[in-house]
Amino acid sequence: MKTNAFALQIAESIDIDTCKNHFKQTLLFSNSDELFFDFENQRYAYIFKYGIICVFNFAPNEMDQLRQQLFEFTTNAKLIDSSLTESIDIITDAESFSVDVDAVHLADNNIEKIRLIMLNASQSIILDYYLSIAEQLIEDTVQYTNFIETRGTRLYTDDKKHKHFVEKVLNSKNKISENLYIFDSPSAVSDDEMLTKLNTELKKKFEINDKHKTISQKLNIVKENLEFFKHIIVHRKNSKLKWIIIILIIFGIIGVLWNQSY
Repeated sequence: MKTNAFALQIAESIDIDTCKNHFKQTLLFSNSDELFFDFENQRYAYIFKYGIICVFNFAPNEMDQLRQQLFEFTTNAKLIDSSLTESIDIITDAESFSVDVDAVHLADNNIEKIRLIMLNASQSIILDYYLSIAEQLIEDTVQYTNFIETRGTRLYTDDKKHKHFVEKVLNSKNKISENLYIFDSPSAVSDDEMLTKLNTELKKKFEINDKHKTISQKLNIVKENLEFFKHIIVHRKNSKLKWIIIILIIFGIIGVLWNQSY
């Protein structure tokens, strides 16, 4: 039997707690980040707090209905580029297990295997999203560095703007770093040889580990740029303090000479 899993980013985040209380379908799995529902007739929906939904065996109109239901529980839905998607066919009556370019071939329709496929497809999207943010952070910091190197730190006098930029970049970097833990495998994987094998093949197919590594490398570059910006702030403050001290000393000397002359 050929079915399909389709994952899509619909928002920056989804309120998981509210969704959990909203849907009346059977909840097969849940934690603070994920909800996995049974919509009956071998249809499943996976909802992630990172703004991702993944459906299995849904018709296009059913996917649209689910998305509309979730809209009120989302943050920044209109700002998200909905082109971030993953689609994979799943063959559940295959003679043997395999993962190829177009599909995953399974000998049965074990629900944990299906959930694992949906999980990896969803993780692929959120990694693509974080990768795009990391690349934008690098671009922003490089432009900022070039501006400072071209204009010189003395010409840049807006410390508030400088601090705001650093804080914005740092917040985005920390947000990505804190959320990268979601790519740990489900606990059931480590206890089941078949699930472990499936998970390994899926990570290769969706390039999960490669994307994770690339994001980490880009975040390290951003971190180095932030350290450079912090150094500039400290240097500017120290320079200002030195000039204030020098000016005070000069005025002090002038005052002493003035008093001595009279």
